[in-house]
Amino acid sequence: DLKGKTGDLKFSLHLVGDRDPLNNKIISPAGKEELAEDKLYACVEKYYPQKSWEYLGCRLGDRDRLWLDECFSKQDIKKEQIKNCLESNESDQLLDSKVKLSKEFLTVKK
Repeated sequence: DLKGKTGDLKFSLHLVGDRDPLNNKIISPAGKEELAEDKLYACVEKYYPQKSWEYLGCRLGDRDRLWLDECFSKQDIKKEQIKNCLESNESDQLLDSKVKLSKEFLTVKK
């Protein structure tokens, strides 16, 4: 019941994924493309949390391309900063935290 409650709502996007038991790499149900997209979003959310939903809305407007310079420039997101994040282990660490909830569900299910 939210009657009488005030304040801002905070939304958090959780992604679906797990670690491959053979090589310990993060895997995603829809494959490499979704994994790349998830890492991209995780980097944007870390460095531009106040702009991440706007970026995601723009991104969903053209899902066929991974790099959408227009979405970065519209939100004043520095492309090089995001690219550096993606090319480092940082993106794996960020993604690992974003898939934590789905891993917990898988653990409970087993």
